[in-house]
Amino acid sequence: MSINFNNSGYNQQNLHPFASHLAKTSALTTASTTDAILLENRPSIMATFISLYTLIFFFGICGNALVVLVVCRNKAMQTVTNVFITNLALSDILMCCLAVPFTPISAYGSTWHLGRVLCHLVPMSLGISVYVSTLTSLAIAVDRYFVIVHPFRSRMRLGVCILLIIVIWIVGISISLPLAIYMRFDHEKCEEHWPQYTSRRFFNFSSLILQYLIPFSVISFSYYKVWVALARRSLPGRTRIREEVEICRKKRTNRMLIAMVVIFAICWLPLNIVHMITEFYRSQLSHYKVLFLSTHVIAMSSTIYNPFLYSWLNDNFRKEFQKIVPCLFKVCCCLNRRQPSNLPTQLTNVGDGDFYDRPSTYQIPAESTIGTCTQNPSQMKQSTSNGKLNGLPIKKLNNQETSFTVPADETSGSLIPLHQQPQTTLTTTTNKN
Repeated sequence: MSINFNNSGYNQQNLHPFASHLAKTSALTTASTTDAILLENRPSIMATFISLYTLIFFFGICGNALVVLVVCRNKAMQTVTNVFITNLALSDILMCCLAVPFTPISAYGSTWHLGRVLCHLVPMSLGISVYVSTLTSLAIAVDRYFVIVHPFRSRMRLGVCILLIIVIWIVGISISLPLAIYMRFDHEKCEEHWPQYTSRRFFNFSSLILQYLIPFSVISFSYYKVWVALARRSLPGRTRIREEVEICRKKRTNRMLIAMVVIFAICWLPLNIVHMITEFYRSQLSHYKVLFLSTHVIAMSSTIYNPFLYSWLNDNFRKEFQKIVPCLFKVCCCLNRRQPSNLPTQLTNVGDGDFYDRPSTYQIPAESTIGTCTQNPSQMKQSTSNGKLNGLPIKKLNNQETSFTVPADETSGSLIPLHQQPQTTLTTTTNKN
C-alpha cells in the first residue's frame, strides 16, 4: 500500500482494497501524462473529493455511534442479531476514523507527516475493519439460515455471539498483520516494501478470495435458502395467525439484512475491480488517481447506509433513534411505515430474541376480514362471519363481542405446549341479532 502518490518504484504498489482501505498508489511507472496531472489537481476535483469525504466522515461516525448507543442503552435491543449489527457499526466507525481522513490527505500531500507508528498502524487497522465487517455479515447470514431453515435447532445464545465476535476480531487482526509488517517509514515517506513482488500479489489475491468471494458466496446461498423457506411457509392455508405474523416479521428482518449485504457488496465492487485491473495493466491506465479516489469514495460510503436502513425497515431502531434525536423521526416517518396508526401497539418479545412492535388487540368487524402485513392480502383473509377463525370456533358473547385467544410467544418455528404459552386475547365485534 503506497502512501505517496507522487513517487514511483516497485515498493510502492497499491494494496487490494479489502486488505487495506487506505489503498495508496504511486504514479504510473511510465510517465504520467500532463492531462492526468492537471485533471487530478484541478481545484474543482479536489474540492469535490474533500467535500464527499467530509460528509462520509460526519454521517458515518454519527450514524453508527447512534446505533451503538441505542443497543447499549436498551436491554430489550441486546439480541443476537442486534449485537452483530453493533459490531458492524463499530467496524464502520473505525473505518471512518482512519480511511476517510487519511486517504485524501495522503493523496494530495507530497509527504507523510503522521509518524512511524501511524505508518504501520493505519494500514493494518483499515484491513481489520473490512475483515470484521465482512465476517460479521457472514455470521449474521449463517445465523438467520439456521433460525429459519432449521427452526428446531437451538438458537445461538448471546454469550456464544460475543465469543464469535471476539474470534472475528482476532482473525481480522491476524490476516491484516502483513499490512503493518511490510510498511516502511523513511523520513517523510510511508510506503510498502514487500520482499518479493509475488508475495504482494499472493496477498492481494488471497484477500480477494477470503474477504470477498467466499463470504459473499456463502451469504448469497444462506439468504436464498431463507427466502425459499419463508416462501413455502407463507402458502395459503398452511399457517395460523400466529405463524403468519411470525413469517411477516422475519421477512422484514431479512429484507433489512439482505439490503445491508447488497449495499456492502455493490459499494466495494468498483474499487475491487480497479485494483485487480491495476495489478496487470498499471502502465496502461491514465487518470489513475481520479479513478481510485472515485471508487474509494463509493466504498467508504457503505459506512453511512446501515443506520438509514435500520430507521427505515426496523420499527424499534426507528423509535429509539426518535428518543435520542427527535428531529430524525420527521424524516423517517415519511418512509416505509408498516404498522397501522389506529391500532394500539406493545413491545413484544419474540422467540428469536428480537423485539418488534405489533398490535396488541385487533378489533374485527363481524363481516370483515383479518390480515397481516403480508404483500398478498388475499392469502391472509379469514372469514369470521361463520363463527370460525382459521378453523377455530369463536364463542359469541352477549356484549356484542367475540373472544378468542392465540399464543403470543413466537418462537421461530419451535413448538411449545399450549399450557406453557402466554395468551393474548383478541376481540371481534359482532352485530347483535
